[in-house]
Amino acid sequence: MAEGGKKYSTAAVNGANASSFNVVVGRQNNNYPQLMSFAGKVIAKANELYPGLGGRIIEREYKFNQYLSNNYLLLEIGNNGNTIDEAVLTGKLLADVLEAVMREI
Repeated sequence: MAEGGKKYSTAAVNGANASSFNVVVGRQNNNYPQLMSFAGKVIAKANELYPGLGGRIIEREYKFNQYLSNNYLLLEIGNNGNTIDEAVLTGKLLADVLEAVMREI
């Protein structure tokens, strides 16, 4: 359990642990439905390629700068319960995930 009582999770990939990730979406963006769709595709593809890697969509009452693109991601990779090595591996795996998603859209 991470500091503050938050759970942390990992996905086992080729004998190593990667941090799971979440996608944060601001509800105040005019393109909110498109952002939600893209976030869902990324999480689904992550879990298809690396079961357990993709977490959830976290919705917030903000705008951020996600209005700039329908294919915008604000990622939350792990938390203070995860190691740096787990987060670094997640970054590498996300490259594969994003390539696959972008080829499909």
